[in-house]
Amino acid sequence: MFDEKFNYPEEIINGELYLEILDADKLTNGKGVKVELSDNPDDEVAVFLINSELFAVSNTCPHKHTREIYEGAIEDLTVSCPFHGWEFSLETGENMNPRFGGKSLKIFDVIKKENKIYIKKPGFEVPKWIQNM
Repeated sequence: MFDEKFNYPEEIINGELYLEILDADKLTNGKGVKVELSDNPDDEVAVFLINSELFAVSNTCPHKHTREIYEGAIEDLTVSCPFHGWEFSLETGENMNPRFGGKSLKIFDVIKKENKIYIKKPGFEVPKWIQNM
């Protein structure tokens, strides 16, 4: 669950609970921003602004569990992990290279309201790679 130091303001938007995670002016077109939702590294989100559209995905690459997706290169609506080049759809989280298996990024509902960026409050799960340890 959320640590107290990661106490993001909550707001009901369209009947759903959202977290206010950052100011919209922190986003630059074609670049990612890392948002830490808790002390757990798997609770990091990468937020992107691409041609006026917002996208939010897990910041942890499912390949080697590096937490740098926000630093990845953007091409069309895909992001590449900067460590090993795995590519993911920003719209669906889907791994774009079927040779690498079905490992995908988790996606988050993200919206802009009054110059603030919100994500739908996630219910966190223990990742399968940790469960199997």
